[in-house]
Amino acid sequence: MFSLRNWCAPVAALLLTATVSAQPHLLPGHDLEVSDGVQFVLNSFDRHSIVAISDLPGCEELHQFLQTLVQSPGFRSKVNVVVVDFGNPIFQSVVDRYVVDGELMPESVLRHVWDDTTESPSLTWDSPVYAQFFDAIRAANLAVPKERRIHVVLGDAPILWRKVKTKEQWLAFRGQAREQALAEKVDEILNRHERALVVAARSHLLHVPGDSTNARALIEKTHPGQVFFVIPESRFGAGDVYKEIEAREAKIPTDSIALLQDTWLGSVPVADGESSECLQQAADAVLYLGASSQLTRIQPFAYLFRDDEFWAELNRRWRLVHGETLDLLKAGLDLRGSLDPRAPRTPAVLPPPPQGLTPVDAVEFVLKKLDEYPMVGIGDQHMCLEFYDFVTRLVMNPRLPGRIQDIVVETGNPQYQALIDRYVLDGQSVPLAERKQIWQIAAVGWYESNSPVYERFFDTIRSVNLALPQNKRIRLILGDAPIDIQQLRASPEDYLLPFIKYKETLQDPRELSLAAAVKQVLAAGHHGIIISGNGHLKLMGRPGNARHIFQPSYPGKFYLN
Repeated sequence: MFSLRNWCAPVAALLLTATVSAQPHLLPGHDLEVSDGVQFVLNSFDRHSIVAISDLPGCEELHQFLQTLVQSPGFRSKVNVVVVDFGNPIFQSVVDRYVVDGELMPESVLRHVWDDTTESPSLTWDSPVYAQFFDAIRAANLAVPKERRIHVVLGDAPILWRKVKTKEQWLAFRGQAREQALAEKVDEILNRHERALVVAARSHLLHVPGDSTNARALIEKTHPGQVFFVIPESRFGAGDVYKEIEAREAKIPTDSIALLQDTWLGSVPVADGESSECLQQAADAVLYLGASSQLTRIQPFAYLFRDDEFWAELNRRWRLVHGETLDLLKAGLDLRGSLDPRAPRTPAVLPPPPQGLTPVDAVEFVLKKLDEYPMVGIGDQHMCLEFYDFVTRLVMNPRLPGRIQDIVVETGNPQYQALIDRYVLDGQSVPLAERKQIWQIAAVGWYESNSPVYERFFDTIRSVNLALPQNKRIRLILGDAPIDIQQLRASPEDYLLPFIKYKETLQDPRELSLAAAVKQVLAAGHHGIIISGNGHLKLMGRPGNARHIFQPSYPGKFYLN
């Protein structure tokens, strides 16, 4: 889902001294002088027209950093354009309408931007982090007048899939065609004397000695010295050298950037192999996101295939490229795990729990806590099928009705409370086309709230209620910020300003709405459950979250699972 990330405050550069014993595989060199990553990038635009950051496909930590960067207060004053390789320029007008004009765009239209690319039929860019990146820039744009908004330029090769009938035709848009397409977009920006952030695959951006024809080399031919390249740290070097590197970096804060020239890290090869150039030759700076074993790849979700037309076309493309039936595992479907494929996986048979720890059934645990607290919070694992299987078991447990009167959910616009009451509480028949507004027009974001798990959850509560007398039924309370679609369309900048400014005001409309829903339950003397992201409910969460708002009025009345 899209969410506004915490803006990184600038910090003074600090000198990090190695604290581990001599590293036999690492050459000597200066220590890394690291700075806050966001401020480093912003400062780099004072000396370079183009700052490029290579992508780690689907990496949650990298894309959180990128979202923080594009929403930081100083970004818009430095940058005119963001260029990405994960979008087909044939759909440039679609992105302009969505990101710059602020139009509400159906997912079925918007997803062609990243679905119909040269990367297809692989599902790499169907990872939600890419949709969230567009959402992040759009949200930042809606807070300012149109003439000050950032444009997103799509830099993939312009493939028209309906005309691609053979693998050879597909290959014609790969390789050099992709390099040329990205280079041309950057050249156009430099010719206009503008500045741009470029986010693209590492192979496009590496400085390769010799007669390279990647996008970086093509740009350098006409605009030498204009590109500053930041490479996110993955597992550099050969074999297990990365372990020595990460041990030496143990005290580096995440989301930090350091120059590579003449440092001990700069002499490390980018990858395994004798021909791999060293980091300081290939890139200018390194972005540290954390230990490689802690990085997370977010893959696509199966709800994509609810669209029969998309499913059929995806199968056609896969057969065309691979000569076989679509293999979902090869395509990268619905896997969430470490970014590095060699990282340890959860074993098929779990080890016994630590001594003294006795696991209990999750449903039984929640029911017990409802006997002790009038309000119990359950942290939503957004769009997770297994989590909603658990919640479904809880709601369908015959001991839950009578214990609670209300369930507060994050994924629903309270402007449609009367509609959800008709459907879930009264059991009236409401067409899907009418009730889907509840979750589609929601501040939580279309990508997340359109997951079928939420629609199914509402239907489950309704089915439970239909078996109960009216006075025993459970009310579903919509807790997201109330979005008035007509007012939003009339003046999106003014309407969405509170959502953008909440870090300064501590008056986030979403937190206020969730807190109001909890207070409504407790003030009525009811018992209830709230299902929302943990960040809204943790006492250690950011200042101004829902928990901080309702807790002073109802101390000791809330338990968070």
